[in-house]
Amino acid sequence: MSQPSDTDPVTIPWEKIVRQAVHDMRTPLSSMLTTVAVLRQLQGNAAAPPQWERMIDLLERQVQTLSAQLVQLHESPESYLKVEESA
Repeated sequence: MSQPSDTDPVTIPWEKIVRQAVHDMRTPLSSMLTTVAVLRQLQGNAAAPPQWERMIDLLERQVQTLSAQLVQLHESPESYLKVEESA
C-alpha cells in the first residue's frame, strides 16, 4: 500500500485554500469598486468624453460579475464542478 503524497487530493486542504483565495481576491475587487465610484464622481464633476460612461459601466459590470463568482465559490465550491461536468 502506498503512502499518500503531498499532492494527493485527499490530503490537500481544499476548503481552506478556497476560503483563503476568495478572501485574497475580494480585497482588490473592493478597491476596484471604490475606483469605479470615484470615477463616477469625477465624471459627474467634469465634461467627460461619452466613452467614459461605457468604460465605467463595463468595468463595474465585470467587477460585480467577479464578485458574484467569488461569493458562489465561497458558498458552494462544488457548484463549479457541476458546471464543468455539464459543459
